[in-house]
Amino acid sequence: MQQLREINSFSQIITEAVGYWGKTLRFQILFSLCYFMVYLGLTYFLFDYYGILAQIQELSVYFSSHNSAAREKYLEIITSENFISVSFWMVGVMALLFPLNLGLFNIYNKMDKNEQVFTSDLFVGFEGSNFFKYFGYALLWGAIYYVCKMFFILMPVWILLTLLTGPLIFLEQKSILQALQLSFKLVINNMRKSISVFLLAIVGSYCGIFLCGIGLLLTLPFWNAVLYAYYRKLLPVTLG
Repeated sequence: MQQLREINSFSQIITEAVGYWGKTLRFQILFSLCYFMVYLGLTYFLFDYYGILAQIQELSVYFSSHNSAAREKYLEIITSENFISVSFWMVGVMALLFPLNLGLFNIYNKMDKNEQVFTSDLFVGFEGSNFFKYFGYALLWGAIYYVCKMFFILMPVWILLTLLTGPLIFLEQKSILQALQLSFKLVINNMRKSISVFLLAIVGSYCGIFLCGIGLLLTLPFWNAVLYAYYRKLLPVTLG
């Protein structure tokens, strides 16, 4: 059972998130390198396998002088069966990478307990039978997110309501349904703070784009630091 509490100072979340992030920079970089290498590698393979790369190369020819033709070609690509198949596969790719986020939660948690942190701690989400639980949740999340993209306003709502499911599934060992229910409850009961955390996580994670893109290696994992700091403020202790 969790002891819940109200958050009085949003600045505390910012300070603690920056602290977690700043003290684990080498793990943040390793996280980003692993994430981007797998994501980009599998994306390239899927685009090549389904012929999307060839279509994109054809599309580039139209951009210089045929705007209307380029638009038609673009719509043809994104509505093709092959592109839709790639989109479905990408849900699986993102689900495969999801346990990396749990590895950062594990590192932050060990820091709070003053335990020594090892590189292997980043990959703890891939160990044992629990991997299938995390992978299954991420597949479910990604499938619902895919549907929400068709209704643009639902996309940020779904992300917002599920902000805390990762920490709850991993650190609190909740089932997928329990984690979703508790995340919904916590977010709704702290809606203003949750929206602020959501915006902070987005801005902090993607501000690295302005550093010639390479800054994303440092800033992308900031999302997890913000979520963990928020989780710790809402659920400071776990009572047996």
